[in-house]
Amino acid sequence: MKIILWLLIPAILLSFLPAFKLGLAAVPISIFLTLASIILSLWISIVLIMILNQLVKGEEIDLKIIYREGYSKILSYLWVNILIGLVIFFGFFLLIVPGIIFAVWFSMAIYILIFEETRGTQALAKSKELVKNYFWAVLWRWVAPYFVYGMILFAVIYFPIYLIGLLVGAPLAGFAETPPWWANLISNIISLAAMPIFSAVGVLLYKSLKKEKESISAAK
Repeated sequence: MKIILWLLIPAILLSFLPAFKLGLAAVPISIFLTLASIILSLWISIVLIMILNQLVKGEEIDLKIIYREGYSKILSYLWVNILIGLVIFFGFFLLIVPGIIFAVWFSMAIYILIFEETRGTQALAKSKELVKNYFWAVLWRWVAPYFVYGMILFAVIYFPIYLIGLLVGAPLAGFAETPPWWANLISNIISLAAMPIFSAVGVLLYKSLKKEKESISAAK
């Protein structure tokens, strides 16, 4: 949570920005804050994955080392995500089914990048090999927790927004095309607080799949 607080700075500023009614001056400020938020999100996503891995292994966490290593992986992490996004987009452009298949095949690529120091297309190739023979198991283990946690997150976000909306006489304000600043603020804060849960899903799935594959190799 201490790490996620870094993301709260641009998130809070972006949430309050419409309230200042700056007109055209808000555009460059919004662009700057959005870029800062994206860069911080990349770094924090990497750091969270590394910290969760250490927690799972029961090892001591040295934040200084993790921060430094996370920073050094930002560009590689971004590139792998771009590759995954392009491949999945191409798959969905052809038909929906290929897009789903590609999404599952390459879902382990970012963890392979971070934990195995394998970059670019090689990370994607290793991910496909890791998922091989476990496609449906991996798909289910992505969909089930994300669906459950997503529904819980939706309720946790919109219940207080609805209550505040009732108090100000606009119960559906949070569902409007342009929500009020306070609805954006609540949504951003709660969504950021939930980041470790969603990151943990991928880390645990990667480690479980890796362990399964290694046990099969050892048995042979």
